[in-house]
This record gives sequence, structure tokens and C-alpha cells, in this order.
Amino acid sequence: GAGGRLRWVLRGIRLSLRVAARNLSLTCRALAAGELDIIAGNATDGLIAALDLVALEDDRQYFPPCQAVYVARQATLAAAPPLAGAIRSLDNAIDTAARRRMSAAADQEKRSPREIAADFRAARSRKPSAQP
Repeated sequence: GAGGRLRWVLRGIRLSLRVAARNLSLTCRALAAGELDIIAGNATDGLIAALDLVALEDDRQYFPPCQAVYVARQATLAAAPPLAGAIRSLDNAIDTAARRRMSAAADQEKRSPREIAADFRAARSRKPSAQP
């Protein structure tokens, strides 16, 4: 599990750490409360910002990148040709910090996905275009 992977990554580092494998929400809260020293979590978890935690850089590239992707049936794309272009327009549109904010809005603020998406689209439309 994640605790075993973390122990492998930390081998050779002489620290006495409290490590546990639990539900991510519980481990984040335990970390914030000082019950644990380090956990393996999700880079986009809203609790990182909400609980003022620090996401460490995986400079050894131990964990494979985990990126969200859209998955569609060919029949769906054929029935709605503009859909593929609309989905492609989202490529790299949501960075880790934005995803954390949206996760926190859903998890902590209990906002609806529709409301969060509308706010994201509004903020994105206010940003100056990178293209001339």
C-alpha cells in the first residue's frame, strides 16, 4: 500500500515518522492534527489547501502521474461532432492548484459541480488569451 511505498521512498533517511494507511480524508485530518507526520495522498485533494498542508514534490518521480481524462464512446462522438473539440479545448486548462480549489469547493463548501464549473468557466473567460 501507500505506507509501504512511502517507507521505501524514505529508506536511508533517518527520521522517526508516524505513517499510516487510512481513508485519505481521515489521514489529511490526522496530519493536520499532528497525529501523523507524512501521508501519501492525491495532489489535487482540496484538503491540502483547506487544512494548510504542504504537497511535497515527487522529485524522484516515484509515483506515476495521475491525470484525469475524458472517456467517450465512439457513437457519442459521432452523434455530437462538436463534442470532441469542446473536450480538447480543456486540455491543460485545469492546473493542480485550480483542481485543489475546485475539490475544496465541493468537499468543504458543499457546492454543486454545476456551480463550481460555472465559476471556473467565468474565471477562465476573464483571463487574457495567450494567443494574439
